[in-house]
Amino acid sequence: MYAIIECGNHQFKVEPDTLIEVNRLDLEEGAQYLTDKVLLVDQGEGKVAVGAPYVANSKVTARVVEHYRGKKIVVFKMKRRKNYKRTRGHRSELTRLVIESIESQGAKAVSDGKRKAAPVPRKKSAEGDKLKAEKKAADSPKPKKTARKA
Repeated sequence: MYAIIECGNHQFKVEPDTLIEVNRLDLEEGAQYLTDKVLLVDQGEGKVAVGAPYVANSKVTARVVEHYRGKKIVVFKMKRRKNYKRTRGHRSELTRLVIESIESQGAKAVSDGKRKAAPVPRKKSAEGDKLKAEKKAADSPKPKKTARKA
């Protein structure tokens, strides 16, 4: 069972035990977050409830894991040939939530305590870099040999 919820003008696909990162909420760590802004609920077996705009009698319960600051974003503005350069940036204040349960029209999906890992960006491996370098070297044309004038 999964649901699509709205939180802070963003939409998230959630299942029990998943971690999501939302804009900072005014709640303490460990506090419960309850939302009824459920846009869609898939109960499995072809049972899908779509809201207009929200699904009636549906709610998602989550727990606040931590508050933290996101990755630093650098905003660089430049106008060429005008000696105009400006550097600004920011770090977003975020809250990490773990979804505990999804309830919709009598059906309920509850967390089993096994938290699913949040999507993590892939890291480059040394082997992958070597393979890419070899492939690039094989694909690149060889330079032409020219006769030298003496």
